[in-house]
Amino acid sequence: MRSISVLFAVAVAVVQPGCTTAPAVRVATDAVFPPFHYVDESGSLAGFDIEFARQALERAGMQVRFERAESYAALFAGLQHGDYDVIAATTGITPQRQERYGFTRPYFVTCLAVLVRAGAGEPRTPADLKGRRVAASAGTTSASAAHRIERATVVETTRWRDSLAALRAGDVDAVIIDEFEAVPFARDADDLNVLAIPAAIESYGLVLRKDDVDLRDRLDAAIDAMEADGTLAELRARFDLDRPPDWPVKPAQTH
Repeated sequence: MRSISVLFAVAVAVVQPGCTTAPAVRVATDAVFPPFHYVDESGSLAGFDIEFARQALERAGMQVRFERAESYAALFAGLQHGDYDVIAATTGITPQRQERYGFTRPYFVTCLAVLVRAGAGEPRTPADLKGRRVAASAGTTSASAAHRIERATVVETTRWRDSLAALRAGDVDAVIIDEFEAVPFARDADDLNVLAIPAAIESYGLVLRKDDVDLRDRLDAAIDAMEADGTLAELRARFDLDRPPDWPVKPAQTH
């Protein structure tokens, strides 16, 4: 398996004078978390992560080819096997992941939240989740947070919408996901409420193989430039991610 830095060096060596061909970087996502990454009405990959990764890699002098993985876990397996070179899928940077994978500097900071049913006897605070059934997408930082809840029965799903379906069906009592994904659902649905998890801050980074140091450095430089010239701010505003979401205020039901 050759790293992207080696591929880049080979590509430069064989390019004739005047040719601007750049190495193609395979970027994978699971396309399940709008507005970060999803499939639009035309069947194309879209979202903040997609557009951000495209612009960052182009600034780093790379061509980009996007691919969709069948699940979140498949993203990491594909990266390890050499099927993909970069993961752009709202991946939280954690010490455990950094032991196995390379990460760019953070490009987005958010926090985790909890979706619950809006009814009598349902959890009203994170402390109420003790001993409850909690769902989260497998392999995510949300799942890790669920496993830290005292006496909780954790249900890991392939897609977070499966977790949502389980919540509405009464099969679980709560779903842990990103606040930018949780809040719009709770705001637009009378049957759902959302709880904050204090201090559950999460920073997203692009994921690479650990030996792709040159690509990581190029991407970090590109991200710095995008932050400095306002490109990242423009992208956040374009996808309505430039401010914390408006949390719904719903009265507790007592009957």
